[in-house]
Amino acid sequence: MLKQRMWLAVALVVTGIGAQATTPDTQITAAQTHTKAAQLASQRVLPKWSQKGAIAPATTIDGTPPTLTQFRAGKQLTVGNGLNQLLIQVSATDDLVGLNSVQARLVGPSGETTYLWNSSTLPAPTQWSGALVWQPDVGVESGVWRVDWLLVVDYNGNMTTYDETQLAKLGNTRITVTGPDGDRQGPQLLAGRIMSPSLSLTRTVPGSDGDAQFVRVDLDAQDLGVAGLREASVQLCIVGDRDCYYNMYLRGEASGERGSGAATLVIANQLPWRQLAGTYEIREVSLLDQAGNQTFLTSRAYGGNTDFTTLFPTTTLKVKP
Repeated sequence: MLKQRMWLAVALVVTGIGAQATTPDTQITAAQTHTKAAQLASQRVLPKWSQKGAIAPATTIDGTPPTLTQFRAGKQLTVGNGLNQLLIQVSATDDLVGLNSVQARLVGPSGETTYLWNSSTLPAPTQWSGALVWQPDVGVESGVWRVDWLLVVDYNGNMTTYDETQLAKLGNTRITVTGPDGDRQGPQLLAGRIMSPSLSLTRTVPGSDGDAQFVRVDLDAQDLGVAGLREASVQLCIVGDRDCYYNMYLRGEASGERGSGAATLVIANQLPWRQLAGTYEIREVSLLDQAGNQTFLTSRAYGGNTDFTTLFPTTTLKVKP
């Protein structure tokens, strides 16, 4: 009985199997176990465990790399449009241990590279189909991108590399990207509303622990290009202060998907407790899109060309002591 327990303890360490106790096929000593393990290692064979937990006849280690059977990349990607993603469909097979992962490299018009990756689930399948998803940032370069390299790896680390010429025999490798760097149109202000026409420096937000009131302006805007709205700002000055020495500056970011077109931007800041009391009017509205195009609208009263009374029901707000 003692010899049997010693064999189990050593065998579990050698094979890497952790918790299940099994009955050996034959009774051998600890020294014989070490000798047997050395023989297995020298012969490059792997013990295979049956469903009942007993050691089955050894199987030769898989040394054959997997094979790519299908490949197809999408042809067009417009950045800033909806989900802003492109799929590369891939299928591969492996003869024994199963597929581990697929990796691909994309090269842009100026040589910029990006890498995509996907992996299979366990237990590893010997036949696998899936997609590599490319969802680039809005700053991606426009032009033709190429899939110039793809790697298929199985769970034993065997791998096969495919270059662009080999991939082109299976499917499309070139992707035409229309990105925001080709977007030269700035956003447009459609309308606006001052949502806090009257504020007080001594009043606080109801239910808060003494928080100051909020200055809020809503802007209806749209991006005329493909990138989508990013942020907006509003500057208000005390009426008659042409130098705008006493002013309020509000800034807010757009929410929602890139390239969503028209949207309402909520611009809100807390009223500073040292803000000068008085009547403030809109001096300037600024809109910025995801491509970096910016639109500035300045009131005629401050040397600009915009009549904000045609865009806002009221262009002033009052701050009381």
